[in-house]
Amino acid sequence: MTFVSGQKRYNVPHGFGELRLMNSDLIYSGHWEEGKRHGQGAGTFKDGIYSGHWKSGQPEGEGNSIAFSFHCYLLQEISGTLTTDKFIFKGHWSKGQKDGYGTLERKNGFKYVGEWRADQKNGYGSVYWPDGAKYGIYIFNNITLTSILI
Repeated sequence: MTFVSGQKRYNVPHGFGELRLMNSDLIYSGHWEEGKRHGQGAGTFKDGIYSGHWKSGQPEGEGNSIAFSFHCYLLQEISGTLTTDKFIFKGHWSKGQKDGYGTLERKNGFKYVGEWRADQKNGYGSVYWPDGAKYGIYIFNNITLTSILI
């Protein structure tokens, strides 16, 4: 990887800048602090994209992601490049994980709106199924404890 353009302090990225692979594919564009992604920015990863706030190199605060698979989180939709199992997450992040309130939508029409903790559905939320069914649920560590058809 090569830090292509941007501000530096003590020879490390600090301020606004871009990080690219040798073949010029953009990896990250945004703000840096002492060589780490920090502040507003957008990053492209092996399995997805993330756009939003960063802290000490990890997604933190409000941000949006799109995943090409269920193993990574992303940023903004790029039409025609996503696989059938993609999902979009819009919500709060902490230390690079979904944490707080957010919405996860799958391409098949499934949607979860509710609370997250440590990258797991955790707390109160609503589930919307592609067939139109809607459930109010309470989840603990990604396990549904109660659900009520609404």
